[in-house]
Amino acid sequence: MTGDARSPALPKVPTFKEAGVTNFELSSWNVLLAPKGTPAEVLALLRQETVLALADPKVRKLYAAQGVEVSATQDVKAFLAKERDNFGRVVRDLGITME
Repeated sequence: MTGDARSPALPKVPTFKEAGVTNFELSSWNVLLAPKGTPAEVLALLRQETVLALADPKVRKLYAAQGVEVSATQDVKAFLAKERDNFGRVVRDLGITME
């Protein structure tokens, strides 16, 4: 497990930090995006329906069985900026290039 906490789906598997690998975190994620210029009322409806779906106990149980944890945040722009900065640092630190 590369995150800060053990996965509820795999509670016996230690995190990287617990195993002695520090300063490393990597997790998978999914976000719902819409094209630039999508009308505000469409975005509001998408947000509303997504929140309703993710609040459904059946959906949460299905996700939990797959090790998927629903995030409480909906600030996707800030989240993606943080991910860009984190991965950019790793790319620079490791000297990764497109060559």
